[in-house]
Amino acid sequence: MPGAFDGINMATTALWASQQELDVTGDNVANVNTPGYSEQAVTVSEAPTSTYYSDGAQQQQGSGVTVDSVNRVRSALLDAQMNSAQSTLGTYTSLSGNLQQVASVLNDTNGTGIGNDIDQFFNAWSALGSNPNSAGATTAVQQAGLNLTQDVQSAASQLNQLSGQANGQVQSTISQVNTLAKQIAGLNSQIVQAQATGESPNSLLDQRTQALSDLANLVNIQTNTNSDGSVSVNVSQFDLVDQGGAKGFPTTYNAANGTVGSAGATISVTGGQLSGLFQSINAIQGDQTQLDTIANTLTTQVNGLSTTGKTSTGTTGVNFFDPSSTGAATFQLSSTVAANASSIAAGTSGNSGDGSLALKISNLQSSTTLPGLGGQTISGYYQGLIGQVGSSASTYQNSLSTQQAVITQITGQISTTSGVDLDTQMADMLKYQQSYSVAARALSIFQQTTEDLLTAISGA
Repeated sequence: MPGAFDGINMATTALWASQQELDVTGDNVANVNTPGYSEQAVTVSEAPTSTYYSDGAQQQQGSGVTVDSVNRVRSALLDAQMNSAQSTLGTYTSLSGNLQQVASVLNDTNGTGIGNDIDQFFNAWSALGSNPNSAGATTAVQQAGLNLTQDVQSAASQLNQLSGQANGQVQSTISQVNTLAKQIAGLNSQIVQAQATGESPNSLLDQRTQALSDLANLVNIQTNTNSDGSVSVNVSQFDLVDQGGAKGFPTTYNAANGTVGSAGATISVTGGQLSGLFQSINAIQGDQTQLDTIANTLTTQVNGLSTTGKTSTGTTGVNFFDPSSTGAATFQLSSTVAANASSIAAGTSGNSGDGSLALKISNLQSSTTLPGLGGQTISGYYQGLIGQVGSSASTYQNSLSTQQAVITQITGQISTTSGVDLDTQMADMLKYQQSYSVAARALSIFQQTTEDLLTAISGA
């Protein structure tokens, strides 16, 4: 039959379980506003029953309650969805930010900018063709050319700076990937050790979940939870973190191909900020190439005509733009034209009133047969460039806003599943407090009963 102290034992386990539940509930309430904290719950089960014999028959009696574990309330499916969404968010964040900056460099604002410069440049030549003997018209051509070259050079310089910044961000992002990989590997080690001793390392698990989310924002990842509690992480089949620890993510990259690589390994980057940076670099380089095309076309076409001109003093063969320039970054007036506006010829005969050359140059503005422009005018080609940049920037900004809404939705679902609800916690706290009080009262009764029994026995 049950022993005299069985009741005390049952009450003690109930008291201990209620205390544990109160402690965990208090921890939940304390961390209601802690980022990344997951609600914890105590799992209890009936303690093994005691077997005894009474009246020749085998009987069983409960022996109280057992606290099995303290677990995080977490959905692995939602965590996976969050990591995927974070990867996409990182891509759009990089692309949107960088393309918005490119758009601000190239867009004409308030009637100023390269597009306006091109129009003013050809208009100045047209005015000179109509009034070839005007020194003021000649100076206006020189100034319009100077404004155009300066703005093109400035845009090229700013695009080059943006490209350099993006490349610098690539290196920084790769460094962050390696730092997070080491952090996850370290947390893996602590979690494995804790679980091996029967502990529930919930705080460590929360930290690892947050680190994985941060990593997903930087690069596309796939995760797998191993039997020992560790998590393996790979990027396009590259084992970034495995049960042996963190592997070095390569620092050599090819933005054009969207890959990073090391000896014997080429890793495709398809998501996260790193992918967005690679795409940004490619977009900026494409914009630089188109700006180079405009500068080179102007240099070739205008110089091809200006060298046929003759001034009233007999000067001929003068290049308007520097013929040694190799793109937008070096686009500038020739030293002769920059030094003296009178070296600009309006005609080819040198005769007073000959504005034929100036008119031919002004007609370049409407030409759709210039090589390399795809059947567009110079102005049309530039407008197409800024239209393309603006459209891309707007598209990725809209995509970013949509993805932020997705993140908000998933965050809400995670909060519903894993977040701390104060109303529920307070209700649980009252329930556990009552259980604790009843268990304490039962323990007191069992103790008193046992003392009475011992007193009776000793008195007998």
